[in-house]
Amino acid sequence: MTRVLFVRLSSLGDVLFALPALERLREGMPEARIEWAVEDRFSPLLEGHPRLDEVVVYPRKAWSRGVRRPWLLPGGALHLARHFAGLRRRRYDLVLDLQGNLKSALHVKAAGAARNVAFAPGHTREGSHLIVNGRVVPPPTAVHRVDKFLSLLSALDLPTSRPSRTTPPSLDEERVRRMREALPGGSGPVVFLHPATSGWGRDKRWPPERFAALARSLRDAESARVLVTFGPGERPLAEDVASLSHGAASPAPATATLRDLAALLSLADLFVGADTGVLHLASALGRPVVGLYGPTDTAVYGPIGEEALAVRKAPPPARRDRDRVSPSMLAIDVGDVAPPCRSLLERRRSKATGKTSS
Repeated sequence: MTRVLFVRLSSLGDVLFALPALERLREGMPEARIEWAVEDRFSPLLEGHPRLDEVVVYPRKAWSRGVRRPWLLPGGALHLARHFAGLRRRRYDLVLDLQGNLKSALHVKAAGAARNVAFAPGHTREGSHLIVNGRVVPPPTAVHRVDKFLSLLSALDLPTSRPSRTTPPSLDEERVRRMREALPGGSGPVVFLHPATSGWGRDKRWPPERFAALARSLRDAESARVLVTFGPGERPLAEDVASLSHGAASPAPATATLRDLAALLSLADLFVGADTGVLHLASALGRPVVGLYGPTDTAVYGPIGEEALAVRKAPPPARRDRDRVSPSMLAIDVGDVAPPCRSLLERRRSKATGKTSS
């Protein structure tokens, strides 16, 4: 049996963008044992995935703690040493490196496979292409991250077109049940607004008062049950949006883990947020999404799926200033976002009506 290591360690959005490549790989190698190396903070989303045989967890957290607290560094180094030694013992036949940096190159080297494939120079960093024996130049048409990742499969003579269906991350039904019970009552559609971004992506934030105005618009026009999602340390922002909405929105149930978040997002009739991993998780779960885009390019990072729309009013700035909200985000008004939201909700109602009447 061919043993394959699929390497995409981070970030959340890119891990999700790599799922179509996994789908094609499994279609083309149905008998292979396919394992995915991923950072510990994202591994819960891949656990139990039907297209995978195993998730190989990269212990980034232990190493990062050691970097921040030098007295913990020996323990972190020991975790890493055990991780890479474990890779060597697995005796892989093939490694696919979708990451293309030093961390992923260390995984390729440790795996010791006879065949390893990565992107060619110009599409990698930190010289990671130097240790592989198969290098792929993505075609000019592979602009989006999804298509770039798929292009790596050309080295295996496998299809590189997007699959008609991509298997989503697995859900914990008990978590879904608990999240459903925590939602406010009513018959209106469930709409999640996500105003937060990472600190590194603060230039992608849309003003809280505009999220609040959008909440009022969707409540009045759609009788929507609007909830504001948040991650660790982001609850004050969610409460700010809820307060500014004058009762149109409320903070969503808290989510302690990524699996909690996935369970919550699976209940969305609509999700609205900036270009973040949370947006792409909602989309990967098959939920209708409206992405708000400013400093990042929709052609490269836009949400994917039949019910995924992107709103952009101004081109990305020539140079990003991550210390303040991008003018290209401030160019987006509530009047630009509400119509696509209503369109997706109407499409969802029409589908539900069709199922009911059939």
